[in-house]
Order: sequence, then structure tokens, then C-alpha cells
Amino acid sequence: MLLGRGDVTARTHRLLDLATGGTSGSLVLLGDAGIGKSSLLDDAAAEGARRGFRVLAVGGVEAESDVPWAALADVVRPLLPLLGRLPAPQAEALRAALALGPGPSAGRGDRFGVLAGTLGVIAAAAETAPLLLLVDDAQWVDGFSLDALAFATRRLDVEGVVTLWAVRTDEVPLALRDAATVVVGGLPADAARELLHRAGADPTPPAVDRLLEGTDGNPLALLEIARTQTARELEEWADTEEPVPVGELVARAFGRQLTALPPATRAALRLLAVLDPAPPDLLRASLEEAGLAEDALDPAEEAGLVLTRGPHLRFRHPLLRAAVHARATSAQRRAAHGVVARALRGPVPLGPEQDPHRLDRVAGHLAAAGHGRDPELAAVLRGAARAALHRAAHASASRLLERAAEFAPPGDEEARDLLAAADAAQVAGAPERAARLSRQALRRSTDEGLAVAGLYHQCRVEMWRGQARTGRDTLADLGTRVAREDPLLGAKMLANAGLSSGNLGELARAVDLTAAAEEHLRAADRDDVQVLAVRALVLVAAGRPEEAAARLRTAQPGLAGADPVEVDHVHLVAALAHLGLEEFGTARALLDPSIGAARAEGAAGLLPFRLSRSAQLALWTGDWDRALAEASEAVRLAEDTGWLTELPHSWATLARVHALRGEATETRHFAGLALGDPAGLLTVRALAGSALGVLALAEHDDETALAVLGEVARGARAGGFGETPLLPWAGDLLEAQVRAGRHDEARDTVELLRTEAGASRRPLAAALAARGRALLATDDPVLAEAEFVRANEWHAQSPVPFEAARTRLDHGEFLRRRGRRAEARPPLQSALATFEQLGARAWAERARQELRATGIRLARTERAAAALTTQELQVAMVVAGGASNAEVATRMFLSVKTVEYHLGNVFRKLGVNRRTQLARVLADR
Repeated sequence: MLLGRGDVTARTHRLLDLATGGTSGSLVLLGDAGIGKSSLLDDAAAEGARRGFRVLAVGGVEAESDVPWAALADVVRPLLPLLGRLPAPQAEALRAALALGPGPSAGRGDRFGVLAGTLGVIAAAAETAPLLLLVDDAQWVDGFSLDALAFATRRLDVEGVVTLWAVRTDEVPLALRDAATVVVGGLPADAARELLHRAGADPTPPAVDRLLEGTDGNPLALLEIARTQTARELEEWADTEEPVPVGELVARAFGRQLTALPPATRAALRLLAVLDPAPPDLLRASLEEAGLAEDALDPAEEAGLVLTRGPHLRFRHPLLRAAVHARATSAQRRAAHGVVARALRGPVPLGPEQDPHRLDRVAGHLAAAGHGRDPELAAVLRGAARAALHRAAHASASRLLERAAEFAPPGDEEARDLLAAADAAQVAGAPERAARLSRQALRRSTDEGLAVAGLYHQCRVEMWRGQARTGRDTLADLGTRVAREDPLLGAKMLANAGLSSGNLGELARAVDLTAAAEEHLRAADRDDVQVLAVRALVLVAAGRPEEAAARLRTAQPGLAGADPVEVDHVHLVAALAHLGLEEFGTARALLDPSIGAARAEGAAGLLPFRLSRSAQLALWTGDWDRALAEASEAVRLAEDTGWLTELPHSWATLARVHALRGEATETRHFAGLALGDPAGLLTVRALAGSALGVLALAEHDDETALAVLGEVARGARAGGFGETPLLPWAGDLLEAQVRAGRHDEARDTVELLRTEAGASRRPLAAALAARGRALLATDDPVLAEAEFVRANEWHAQSPVPFEAARTRLDHGEFLRRRGRRAEARPPLQSALATFEQLGARAWAERARQELRATGIRLARTERAAAALTTQELQVAMVVAGGASNAEVATRMFLSVKTVEYHLGNVFRKLGVNRRTQLARVLADR
């Protein structure tokens, strides 16, 4: 029984109770060094084992905190027999990351495939018994392993898995910032006194009180002081005003203990200080390499200075390890690293076929040993990096290339390794690391070509990380210079800068940059699908549809052969250009394969961008269930995979979905998140603002709608944006202006829509303009009727059911107010049916009220899918598309058991018991 920890153990044991019933849970134990976090993990492990849990434990190692997947290997190693039960891409990605086999054939799974594979293998391990995963010193777990374990923890639901993390105060990794946390504080007074008594120390009450005050009840500090200070020393100190010098006292005591040890033991402890915690095989090999006996550490273990935790031997406290380091000379420390490096190398010469993680460790210890530049070792590390890239283990390749740079000749060769490491880091989904490496490459390089490549890479990473304006400005200048010597590369740079300018709301700059990119292509007599797609998108947004369509026609052959899984998102860019032209079917034909390919290859980092735009498209074409599912998944994946720069757009998209559905709380929540983003991109602000405007219209809050949508309109016009499905506002603003009696302003908006429709021959814009003219023709019923008819004719050419239903609603209201109740009923009934089918609750209620005013009494109905949660809806839609449970789990980055759980709820709520029935219910919604 742990002293004074009843509150924390009750919480961890409660998680075990829930897991026994199938509910997964996670908890971070946060506290200072020595506060007892490891003891709490030990208590949970013992309790879990008693209850029949499978227990997996891993500890962070400070010396390996930057070795990719080092900690994950310890977790997965006991579960290797289960890899065969995972979907092939996930199993391949895990094997590649852990250097157990080749990587995914397409080479894209890497980090995100490993995330999904980690989830899958942990869930598989929990199928036969509940599982307890313990992560000690999580602040030292390498970032890639931590992301994988945190990703799995967030997505485990009904598998019966408990994850406990022990983390030091003020060192909480980003991946755990939002996790449930309990602060492990000092022991209460009674428990502290009992601890001192059990340790054989019974200081006087004043001394105990001063100790508790000075140590904040830290149990390790109390124990070390009790062990190393005499009662007289403590009594004398208690009579002073001096604070408890815990670190000094403990370090001095450790020093005395170390001095009393045999020289061979002190030498062995220097090796352990390099390795802590030490795997048994490596420790034995290191002792042998140093000429020390295998039992050299026994005296230290007998003195309580080191202990065995799991299979590893480690120091009892970090201060003890620090004391060993401090007492060693620099030569002794370098010698210890050299011994470990030689032990890691073993009898086989270094070669790229060796375990890349081992090679990484060898190189790290050699560097710490003072091993200087070594071109031969650098070449070996590059070879290992190439092998890692072949396995699609980009994170490992990045680390190996960074190591190669340490040993390469200084200058350009070093810069090449750093730049290659930055490229691998970006593909692996580590933009912060990529930015750091590219900056280092720039500082080392003297070759102009290398400098250009490094700067290009750095600019693109900065734009992905949220530094859009800085990256854009540098890239625009660079592209202009580079294009003189390499027109194609310069054009690509300028196109990327133009795309970033559009996101920033600086459309005139985007037009100029993409025009310059095209000019350089023409001068080189070349075409490039990326440049053409970006140029088309910019021209659509700027209200030049004919020119945009011409670029899309030229790009079509290149799009057909382009890789659907690449970081430039060329299919997505082209799809958005088609969306802006109201070519919804073409946009969908480009988006769906790119989403499917990203799912198939585990490229979760690409999905937030594609899913949020696909959700926008689904809103226009009336598939609002899909829009809700995809926008929700986009938000979740952006958070899970660390692409935080995409989060604001995903939030804004989700806000618009909820606004159209009339869900006020959710709309305001997600719009507030998007508008609060410090980057403040115009496109994000406009989408979030339009969501709030639509919600205000649905709530009959015309003044708020007018104010919010007016602000969106001013921002769009100032940025040079036209009114397109990419950035919609004019149709909603027009209705707000008419309702508020701002007829002159409404006429200006109608004229804008008429101009947009005439320039692009877009039927939706023409329909909205005709609807606006009808609403304004208050004194001319004949003209109003004619314009409503014209609007409905335009709607028939455009698959946008929500806007068509709004026009029919307005038409029905117009007829009813003129006493033509019988004529008003058909358009009102049609509008109501569409609103109910879409799930537009507020608009459906407005249609019901109008129908009641015509003399029809209607009962309120609920759509079948409305009873489902967002997660259930996502699962239901994928299942309805014909996917098996395993395929759903792979596509949605869930466990099979979670899919089965949600599908069971779907069947129960919808009253179906077969997948074919589910497909029919959703198709008939």
C-alpha cells in the first residue's frame, strides 16, 4: 500500500475497473522528479496483473529522446506476432519504422501508417484480455513514438485499454497537453512521518516539520535525507533558518557513497550513466568491452544506488546519475561513450544493412566520444538512410542523415546531408524538425544551387507551419531570381507563393505571381500541371472564369497522370478551381480518388486538407451527412497528426456545416475557434463569418446577419475575391439586406451576382440574382413571379438543393402573402421536403410555419440519420459504401472493435439489422 496516495490509486484503479468492462481510458501522472510517479505505475502494474491484465511498460531514455521510434519498438516487440492481423499498409509501416522489413510499396505510409498500426496492434493485443500500458518518463520518449502512442490512446474507446503516463512537471510533451491529468504532489504530513519512520529515521518534531516544509513532502528527498543525515545533523539544521538544501545534501551524500565503491564499480557506473536505463545485453557487452567483470555493478546495487526496473538496470534517482557524470573527468566521459559505441557496433563492421536505430546510437556515442569528421562513417549512415527511405521509414532516414552531417566534411557535403534530412522530415510529417534542418543547411552551404534548394524547402515549411506571409515573401523573391536560370523551378516557386497569397487574402498579389509563373513556363516552352492548377484557382477566385477554364483544360492530361498522394495537393487545387466554376461533378471526380489514395496509403497528414474541402463540396451538392462526417474527421485528424495550421480551415468548415443544420451552439463554438486563430487568414475568417451569418438568418436575427455578412463582403471585396462557391456570401447577404429593408444595398448585391453569372455562365449565381430581383420587386407582382420562375429554371441546371429550396420557400411566401394559398402549397411542400432531407432544421420549421398559414397542419419529422452521433454517422456512411469492418477501421484510423461498437449503435438507432438495410436507409434520407 502506497503511503498517502489513496486519491491517485483510487483513480488509476477506477480506470482498471472500467477497462475490465471494455472501456478504455488514459491518465497523465504529473509531478516533480522523485515525487513517486514510478511507484504509482508499479502499483498499477501489480494491480493490473492481479486482475489479469496484459501489462506493457516502456520508459523514456534521455539519451535516446531523438532516436525515432526507439520507445515504440519496446512496446511493439512483445506484440510482433499480432502484426499479421493488421491491414497490410499498417503492418508494413510498423515493420519499416522498427527496421523489421520493407516499407509500404508506395512509400507514403511512414509516420501516419505507423500511428494507425500502433492503434491496431494495441487493440489486437487487448482482444483476449484487457491491457495496461505504462509509459514512464514520457518527457524523454522520442517524439515519433510519443505521437504514435498518444494517437492510439485518443482513439481507443471500447477495447479495454488503460494507458498511464508519468511526466515531469513543466516538461509535458505537446501530444499530452490536452490529456486527462492528475498532479502528484508531496506526501501529506502523516504519510511523510510514517515514511521517515519506516526508513529508520525518527527526527524530532521540529526537524520533521522543517523537512516537510523544505521538501514539499517529496518522498525521495525525504528518504535520501533520512538515509544520509544523522539525527544530530538534522536537529542542528532544524535550529537554523536555512532552507533544506535537498539537491546539495543528496548530491553530497551520493558523492560519499560513490567514493566508497571499488574503482571497477565506479567505472561501471560511468557506463550506466551513459546508458541509463541499460538494456541487459548492451550493458554486458559494454562491461566486456571495458574489461570489467559482469558483476562489477553488484556493490552499487547492494548499496541501493541502482535498481532493476523491468529488464533494465538504472539509477535510483536522476541526481545520482548526475553525480556520477559530475565526478567523472571529461576524458572519462568520452571514454565511456567510446566503449558503448564499440559495444553497439559488435564484431561486425558498420554497414547500411545494420539496424538503422543501432547505427544512429553508434553515431551518437561516437560524436559524444569526440570522434571527429569521418567521411567513411558518414557514407555508411547515408547508405542506412537510403535503406530506410526504401522502407518508407522517413523519420529514421531523417535522423540518420542528420547524423551523417555530423561526420561529413564541413561545408557543402554537410549541407547536402542536412537538406536531405529536412526533406525526409517533411515527408515524415515533422515540419518543425524540417525547418530547423533546412536552416542549418543554409548556414553550412557555400554552393548556390544548394542554397536555393535549402531556401525553397525552408519557405515551403514555413508556409505549412503558419508563417505564410514570411515564407511567401521570401519564396516570391527567390522564384523571380531562380527563374532566370531555371524557368520551370522558378515557376513552381512563384505558383506556391501565389497560392499562399490567395490564402492570405491578397488576391491581386496571387494573380501577379501566378501570371509571372506562367510567363516563365511560356518562355521555356513548358507546361506544368501544378502551375496551371494554381493559376486556374487564382483566376476563378478573382472572377476570371473563362481564363481559369482554359488552364484547367490544358492541365487535364497532366492531372490524369499525376500522383494522387503528394504534398502539393495538385488534384485538390484543381478540384477547388472546378468547384469555383460550379463544376461540382468534376470537382468530386478529382477529390474522391485523392482521398481514397491517401486513406489506402495511410497518409493521414494529407487528409485534413482534402476532407475539409470535400465537406464544402458536399454542402453544395446536398450530401450534408457526408459534409458533417468529413469536416469532423478533418478536425480530428488535424489535431491527431499535428498539422495545426490546417485546423482553422477545418473549424470554419465545420462551423458552416452546423450553421446550415441550424445548430447554434456548435456553430458559434467552431466559428469562434476559427476566428480566434492568430494567423487570421482571410479565407478562414470569411468562411467562419459566413457560417455565423447563415445561422443568424436561420434564427431570424436579420441585423446580426447583415452586420456579419457585410463584414465578410467587405473583406472579400478588399481582397479582390469574387462571389463563388469557394467563398460564398452574396446570396446570404442579399437576403439579410432585403429583410432589413436595405433595398438600395440589395440592388447592388443583385448587380454583383448578375455580373458574376454573366461572366461565368454559372447557373447558381444566375439563380441567386433572379431570386434577389424577385424579392426586391415588392411593387410589381408580375415581375416578381417572372423572376421566381427564372430562378427555378436556373436552379434546375445546378445541383444545389439547399439554395433551390430557399428559392421555393421565398416563392411560396410571396404567393401566400398575396392570398394565393393553394398556389403557395406546392413550392412550400417541395422546400420542406428538401430541408427535412438535408437536415436543415430551422429552415424546415420556417417552411412548416408558412404551410400552416396556408391551412395545412404538419407533424414534425426527424431524419433517420439525425439520431446518430458524428462518429456513428461516419462509420455508417463508410459501411453503407460496402466496406467491411476491417476496411472501415483502416480508412478511419480506428480499431475494429470500436467500429463494431459504433455499428451496433447505428443498427439499434435506425432499426436495421443488415448492412444492405443500412445502405437503403441512408440512401433514402
